[in-house]
Amino acid sequence: MKLLFRLIIVTVVLAVVAAYFYFKDGERYKADLEIYLSETSDYQIKVNGEIQWHIWPTLGLSATNISATDSAEKIQVGELKLSAQFGNIFSALDTWQIHQFVLQDVRIESEGSQMIVNRLEIKDFRPNEASPFSMDLAYVAAEPNASKDTLSLQGQVTFTQLDPTDDKHSARVRFAQTQLTSTYASGLCSGEITDNKVQSSATSVDTDLIPVADILAFDAEFSCELSEVHAGGYILKNGKLALSQIAGKSKMSLSFAEFFGGTLQTTSSIDVNSSPIPWTISFSGADIDSRKLFALTNSKLNWQAPLSVEGSFEMLGNTEQALAKSVMGEAKLDGGQGSIDVSQIKQALIVINQLAAADQPVEELPDQLQYNNLQAEWTIIGPANTLALDLDNLRASAAGSIQFLEDNLSLTGEAVVQTPKPGQQIKLTPVLMNAAIPFKCKGKLEEPSCTPDTSAVGKLLLQVLKNSQQDKVKDKIDEVIEEQVPEQFKEAAKQLLKLFGR
Repeated sequence: MKLLFRLIIVTVVLAVVAAYFYFKDGERYKADLEIYLSETSDYQIKVNGEIQWHIWPTLGLSATNISATDSAEKIQVGELKLSAQFGNIFSALDTWQIHQFVLQDVRIESEGSQMIVNRLEIKDFRPNEASPFSMDLAYVAAEPNASKDTLSLQGQVTFTQLDPTDDKHSARVRFAQTQLTSTYASGLCSGEITDNKVQSSATSVDTDLIPVADILAFDAEFSCELSEVHAGGYILKNGKLALSQIAGKSKMSLSFAEFFGGTLQTTSSIDVNSSPIPWTISFSGADIDSRKLFALTNSKLNWQAPLSVEGSFEMLGNTEQALAKSVMGEAKLDGGQGSIDVSQIKQALIVINQLAAADQPVEELPDQLQYNNLQAEWTIIGPANTLALDLDNLRASAAGSIQFLEDNLSLTGEAVVQTPKPGQQIKLTPVLMNAAIPFKCKGKLEEPSCTPDTSAVGKLLLQVLKNSQQDKVKDKIDEVIEEQVPEQFKEAAKQLLKLFGR
């Protein structure tokens, strides 16, 4: 993008340079032009191919095989075309007009990534006036086997050379009514990008998520009405995107009036001036169709309900590993009324009943439970995770590690089946009703395996049995005291038994 800014600047003055050098020694003008372009663009420019001038019907030139390099970027331009018209070459810049400026087959390599500009065309260009433009480009990230993301823009662009006395900014490009078509989204956008003069000493490596130097090189204000956003095999409609980036501080909001049948709003912010980079992400959504949402994942969970979600997270760093290690925050989910697959819970209750040698038919619990209430809460502080679940008369909580990058989790917790109220179907043998049942969860994030801790449940049953027998013995002794001990000694006998733990 920095190259495109400066090439636009070059085109404004290139017509004068062309007119001047056209009548000079043909062996000299290419070298002189390379020097001029290098000084103007702050790149080391080399014209390796042919330069052809024309003066009819308008003054212009075409050049092929142009290279431009600086300390951070390597650019190769396949072809450049320029057609311009002006009256007095010594008149003000705003009287000049570039009829057509075309760049084709541009490759920009920076820190392992590659931007490919297939074609950039600007017509009827004048400084400070809107001009029609179109651009087709692609981006390949600095990752092994990275896919090519494509982007097409078509709309109006206005270029403004800022006051040279401005020590912060050099040029501004404003986009209006610009149609966006890309791998991930389509819509209509407006906004502006300002080229910053501030030079950053920041460097990036292949594992960085954000190129800090590039963020600091520009300020930006954008808003888009997104007709479509592609999320896996699903197309989201009616999205709104807003981006503000000033001096390395970026804020972005994205909302959908139709998000899997409901609504969703997200906001995020970063500040690349700090090290490590702080991130803040928050979201809220309502009436989201769980079936449509889970259809995007590999989860086999059959869940039908309107979901409401909200949460916020903070992270530090510029790599996936650093963010995963530092993340802190919480998220809440309200599943309203609906139905959910509880086959794992059912199997766990059957195992517990078998351990307790209970006769109650837990098998009556359906695999697909029609529930009246489902709420979940997740709190994370670095590697420490805490989860809580309320499903009708089932209360569960767990803690442990969730490793996002490795796609697995390991949690231990307790579940309590409370005495069911009318309409609640989750049951357990009465001896363990309202007791804390230990369990473990391990496996993939999308489908972990959760089972009761049979060893801990066995110990719990022994304690329950022991307490039950003690209660029976105590009741029998109380009965004997009431029936056989004289009245004047009853209270003394009860106090004596208490000394022996009865």
